[in-house]
Amino acid sequence: ARDIHKAVFGEKHSTYATSLNYLAELYHVLGEHTKALPLFLQSRDIYKAVFGEKHFYYARSLNNLALLHRAKGEYAKALPLLLKAGEIAKAVLGEKNPDYASFLNNLAELYRLQGEYAKALPLYQQSRDILKATVGEKHPSYATSLNNLAELYRLQGEYTKALPLYQQSSDIHKAIVGKEHPRYAFSLNNQAALYRLRGDYAKALTLYQQSRSIFKATLGEGHPRYARLLNNLAELYQAQGQIGKAVTLCLQARDSCKAAVGEKHPDYANALGFLAGLYRAQGDSANALS
Repeated sequence: ARDIHKAVFGEKHSTYATSLNYLAELYHVLGEHTKALPLFLQSRDIYKAVFGEKHFYYARSLNNLALLHRAKGEYAKALPLLLKAGEIAKAVLGEKNPDYASFLNNLAELYRLQGEYAKALPLYQQSRDILKATVGEKHPSYATSLNNLAELYRLQGEYTKALPLYQQSSDIHKAIVGKEHPRYAFSLNNQAALYRLRGDYAKALTLYQQSRSIFKATLGEGHPRYARLLNNLAELYQAQGQIGKAVTLCLQARDSCKAAVGEKHPDYANALGFLAGLYRAQGDSANALS
């Protein structure tokens, strides 16, 4: 599609920019960030030249570029892009638009990753309310907003608020995309984390294993989300005192994470830190220290 658009419209046309953007989004989903980045940048520059800096397409290109930086752990680069994208979207679309809600959600996600929960909460709630009013309660975007809000509540220790949101999100995804889709697997993974924290290890294990099978079949073992799932499962085994099983999974998670996002990403640092803790629990001071 990109090649046809290039031949027909040329490299300065918005349609060509859109084809670049779609290709970049696919590389992003696959975790191939180095392939995605130049395409997002090229797409952004074309939109800027064609439409100017007050157009929704330009805002969307900034948003996509920010999400890529966020996925790479480059939060300082992502924040100004998301803030600018949100301002443009608000001015162009208004505050009752589902696309604007998406910008709010992405900004909230960044704040959550940085541990700024007080900033994230009102943005998540605003995004959820806009989506409920515009696309309804049976839409995947609304389900995602519920899941993200539940994640924040879980991190704050408010488990009773988080669980019904996780379950509602999971039910919507299951009905829309089915039981073999990564979105459904992601919601199961998050529910499992909540059950683990509540000490309900049997439920957590079942959900983690189900989520793992879906991620492996759809995204593959080299994807960042699969690496995080392995790490989560290792935490469950650690909580049960099965340190040997936890170490095996954590080693696999570390290697998968390293291949997916590189050695400068916060997820890789977290994997190393967790593995160090497991070695320490085994009395293996040398490996823990390194």
